[in-house]
Amino acid sequence: MNVQVTGLENSYNNTIHVYPNPVKDILTVSGIGNRVSGKVMNYLGEMVLEVNSPDGSIDVSSLPRGFYILKTDNGVARFIKQ
Repeated sequence: MNVQVTGLENSYNNTIHVYPNPVKDILTVSGIGNRVSGKVMNYLGEMVLEVNSPDGSIDVSSLPRGFYILKTDNGVARFIKQ
């Protein structure tokens, strides 16, 4: 049996790098240039923060402790907020 799946597209297949991880206040994104735009999602899939940073730094100090996903046009990163 030969099964072929077509028509599926995953625009978030690249991994970007974030540090420090875990983070308290400022999350730095690397691997995609200086400008970062996208969204931070909680593990329920809810958008909790819209990101538009000209220098690759994201202020996550307002987020409660937990696990989060940063989604950008260039990739995905997971991080922990302390």
